[in-house]
Amino acid sequence: MAALRSYRDIIVIENNKVGLEKIINASADLFEVKSMRKFASGVLTQLTSILNLHKNALHCNSFAVTKGNEEIYILAASGDYAFDEHDRIQDVVQPHVLKSIETAFHDKRSGFYDNHFTCYFQSRTGMENVIYFEGSNKLNEWNRYLIEIYCSNVSIAFENIYLNEEVENTQKEIIFTLGEIAESRSKETGYHVKRVAEYCKLLALQYGLPEEEAELIRLASSMHDVGKVAIPDEILNKPGKLSEEEFEIIKNHTDYGHAMLKHSNRDIIKAASIIAHQHHEKYNGQGYPNGLAGEQIHIYGRITALADVFDALGTERVYKKAWTLEEILVYFRTERGGHFDPQLVDIFLNNLPAILKIKEQYSKR
Repeated sequence: MAALRSYRDIIVIENNKVGLEKIINASADLFEVKSMRKFASGVLTQLTSILNLHKNALHCNSFAVTKGNEEIYILAASGDYAFDEHDRIQDVVQPHVLKSIETAFHDKRSGFYDNHFTCYFQSRTGMENVIYFEGSNKLNEWNRYLIEIYCSNVSIAFENIYLNEEVENTQKEIIFTLGEIAESRSKETGYHVKRVAEYCKLLALQYGLPEEEAELIRLASSMHDVGKVAIPDEILNKPGKLSEEEFEIIKNHTDYGHAMLKHSNRDIIKAASIIAHQHHEKYNGQGYPNGLAGEQIHIYGRITALADVFDALGTERVYKKAWTLEEILVYFRTERGGHFDPQLVDIFLNNLPAILKIKEQYSKR
């Protein structure tokens, strides 16, 4: 009997070692992930290992959720549940699941039951999170202890990611605000900045750049005209055609923007510096400020050039009327290989419905 009990305990220890090994192997990747949703998904995967359910994970349903001011948001889900990040939790989970999650938030404590558990944890900044897990057998004291220890430590990582995302979102707001300030001096609204940014991301993705780099271009392109803050108002907003001398002054905004941004080591600002400097270069080498041609022009500059011209032509300015879509398309086909990278023109034309959807979405309201 003693030997059988020892064998039983050895099996329990061995199973927990297997789960712990999986956690350790996954931790390096898990804690490098910045996205809250990806991180939460990793947490659910690790809890599956802790409970030794990795061999039968399809029959386990779990949620990681967080609470905002009033709403409860789903961060990740596993098993039978699929959701979109914009879905409301009450439209996704079954009533008994929602009730358990709401109870955990209300009581501010974890609960362990016969076939499910809720693990509540709160960060030092006050962010509340709950992990709901069903499909497991009733947990023994050791597994409860492991889960509570794990969740208390994970709460620190959750808090760090929240703070990181808050810093990143603040940086993005500042970047777009700088771009809007530059555009407002030439009587443009922030919609121009937003449209160009979205066009750039779409073109970058269709060109084959990875999602992360496409998002970088989206953000950086908002500062393409930041150098205009150094151009006198009487030239920037002059109705009618500029003189040769005035046009030479306007052209300097590319060098001004580059000079403002070139000293940073941040990826977004470095990309913005390239874009500010090169978005008026032309594929045939007849652009400014340096007369670069073809692939001498950085792909960021080539993408932004096309996006900026499309939006500028279709928008009324103090010195011109807005072009019709037909006129713009004729111009783009004519300038394929001239003003614009021919591959990007083809991508633009092939994705015209998506381009026009963005134009409509960020039109003046």
